[in-house]
Amino acid sequence: LTEDDWKTICDNVNESDYPADGVVVKLADQKYSESLGFTAHHPKGQIAFKFTNPRGVSKLIDVVPQIGKKTISLVGIIEPIVLSGCEINRVSLKNYKFILDNDIKIGDDLIIEKAGDIIPDVVGVYKAVNENERKKIKIEYCPYCGSKVKYEEPFLYCTNENCGGNISKRILFGCRCLKLDFIGEKTVDKMVETLGVRDIVGVLELSAENIMELEGFSTISTNNLINQITKICENTIIEDYRILGSLSTQ
Repeated sequence: LTEDDWKTICDNVNESDYPADGVVVKLADQKYSESLGFTAHHPKGQIAFKFTNPRGVSKLIDVVPQIGKKTISLVGIIEPIVLSGCEINRVSLKNYKFILDNDIKIGDDLIIEKAGDIIPDVVGVYKAVNENERKKIKIEYCPYCGSKVKYEEPFLYCTNENCGGNISKRILFGCRCLKLDFIGEKTVDKMVETLGVRDIVGVLELSAENIMELEGFSTISTNNLINQITKICENTIIEDYRILGSLSTQ
């Protein structure tokens, strides 16, 4: 392959209607290629060339904490950047240790890579030249209940053991595992705050009267949810991994 051949291949891939993460180059002489045999991984007459993931640089302008099933994750708000035809304005900052280890501060430029051509990932940082333009990322309070936050490497945690945010996220995860389609994030929050539900079992024990107490539920939507709950409770062959997943607190 010449340099011009490779450029033509790359241009064709970029103009294609479907994504590609690389190309496979094969010997033109198929019989000779087959005579070379195979490694444990691939035919010796072929070789794969992987493309590097699309990258860009954008300034970190804010950090928003988000409550999870157990921990508090951090989302970086960045100046909009386009990678692979998609505009990106939010990226995961993984955990607080990642921020500390890389000395990331608001005002820095983040090197963002679209891993697998889908997920934006922070792979590096260019620190702002002027230290006065850099603002330390400090999360002191839980975004859900307002309690103090503690750092236990590598994560941030809410110090409130009964934080409704953690409880809601665990219940929501359980609902998705069991395919309770009529329960969304806002509904779970209402169940926790209004009905005192504390786990997925509490959801499955709700009556029609309980559900009617929730804002936004009519007779029809209540009956739809009760029918779903009944089917799950009476299903003796539901997959074990769904049951175990719905009970997860991690």
